[in-house]
Amino acid sequence: MDDAWVNSQRKTMTRWINSVIQGESVAPITNLEQDLSDGLVLYALVNNMLKTSNSDYSGTTLTPLYKAPKFKLQKVENVADVLEFLRVALQVNVCNISAENIVDKNSKLVLGFVWSLYMYSSTSTLSKAHEDCNTFHKIKKILLDWVNSIIIKKDLRISNFDRDWSIQENRPDLILWAILDHYNPENKPYRSEKKIQNLQAALDRANELGINLSDIDDYLVLVCDEQCIVTTMLEWFKYFEIEKAAPTRVLDKFIEQIVDAVALKRQYESDLKLYFGKIERISAGMKSNLDVIESDSSTDTCELLHRCCTFFDIIVMAESDEDLVHTMDALQCILQMVESSYTSLLDAFEDFETYGKSMKPQIVDEEYEKLTSRLQLLQEKLQQLGTYYEPSDVSNPSKLLVKLSEVADMETKFVEKSEVVVKGLLQVKFPNQRADQEGCSEWRRNTIKSCLAKFQSFDKIRNNLQDFLGRFDKTFPLEKIRRGFAMPKPDAEVCDDIDYFELQMETSVTTEVKLFDAILNKVSEDISVDLITSFLNLIPSETKKFERSESDFTLNYPSDESDDSNSVFDEVQRSLGSQLAGPQRVYDIKQFLYRIRNGFQV
Repeated sequence: MDDAWVNSQRKTMTRWINSVIQGESVAPITNLEQDLSDGLVLYALVNNMLKTSNSDYSGTTLTPLYKAPKFKLQKVENVADVLEFLRVALQVNVCNISAENIVDKNSKLVLGFVWSLYMYSSTSTLSKAHEDCNTFHKIKKILLDWVNSIIIKKDLRISNFDRDWSIQENRPDLILWAILDHYNPENKPYRSEKKIQNLQAALDRANELGINLSDIDDYLVLVCDEQCIVTTMLEWFKYFEIEKAAPTRVLDKFIEQIVDAVALKRQYESDLKLYFGKIERISAGMKSNLDVIESDSSTDTCELLHRCCTFFDIIVMAESDEDLVHTMDALQCILQMVESSYTSLLDAFEDFETYGKSMKPQIVDEEYEKLTSRLQLLQEKLQQLGTYYEPSDVSNPSKLLVKLSEVADMETKFVEKSEVVVKGLLQVKFPNQRADQEGCSEWRRNTIKSCLAKFQSFDKIRNNLQDFLGRFDKTFPLEKIRRGFAMPKPDAEVCDDIDYFELQMETSVTTEVKLFDAILNKVSEDISVDLITSFLNLIPSETKKFERSESDFTLNYPSDESDDSNSVFDEVQRSLGSQLAGPQRVYDIKQFLYRIRNGFQV
């Protein structure tokens, strides 16, 4: 069996089954043979087929013999029960497969069986419009005539469902878009020169309509799988011609996209503000540590160490303890200054290493990626609307880039200055005399011993500083960050959702009731009142005083028993109507659309 054929058929039939059992108690299937093997999915599939069947068993519901089969025998009995019902009640030809074949996951037989179920379901649906459609050959003829009757208007024609649908040989993207345009002329988001992108866009649109049983890989081969293409086009035919389900254009998607885009924009700008605050704190800390390196307390450490060594030599070489008190006091004072300087250097180096290991990865990788991904998602969503995002002065990333550039410069300076400081410290040679020299008093021996311990400590610290220097991250991907925050405007060829909304509003300024009414007439029942309210809140408005006599509104309130599709909004309409006399909000549609089109300043 050809693996490519098997995979194509498996994907197609898996999509079909999932489209049928959607909403049932069983989960969508991912492995065709495995998920059918216990019979539970087959029960759900057949029960859904019966809902639309023209047979005497329409509306019948099958109950599994075993609702949680664990043993093979239980699975076999479940599957056998379904096969028997199909054979006897629905007269589906299942002679070529047994329950054991399905439980044992025989790919070829399982695919053939599912195909038989699909043909039964499809012929049952097609029979409503075409009496003579009981064979695969006749179905192909119906579909071929249907497709050609539409695409001929675009100077296209097909003669089969295999080679003519290959992207290598033909233009299936134009065929699919010709059909979509025929039933919904407002759909035109394709470019003639981009075949793959066009094809994917058409399949995406079919997915939105719930009628796509194929993916782009099915069209990339030289000869497409005939059953796969026929199955896909049969779903299109049933949707557009049999079920008459092609929707009229509504504002649902536009409203959802605007509300989602605003939420995404607000989240991005909030995250950007937090990100900028973190960069400012890092910048302040970097400047403080750079000041330590550049200050006298750092650059004079070498000179202080040299003076320590000089005083130490005086103490060691003195013939007597007389007149060493002042020298000792001076030495102790300088040692404290060196110790303080070393402590400041260590703190600065530790802070810089911590910044490089934890804070820097956050700002140049983790949080940066999160922020730019959100920005890209916002731009893509707005590009679908035919607009773009242009940040305000407050949220403009240019200020952020300036601050990041400052951090990068300070980082470079810190490393360079640190290298100079460490190099100077390493050049200082500490004394290594013994503390038990002959002729020294106990007091002087203790003093020498204490000083030598300090020198050992200082030597260890400067070696630590050298180790720190070797671990410093000396790179800062500023150019990558600049590219991530780049904001190109969309291509000239865009959809017309904004124009369509403007056309439906028919006015530039309107009241809350009129606006809500206008939107209600252009949305489906599926959209929530909360979503519409969120959308209204985005439109610039102001409160004005109206007298009832000045109002020209006529509100009709359907009763609770009304079948009117807008009855779900009765309560909101009544609430709005009761406020006609008194202060009313007036909405500026023109200003709203201007803000959307010009940088999405909503």
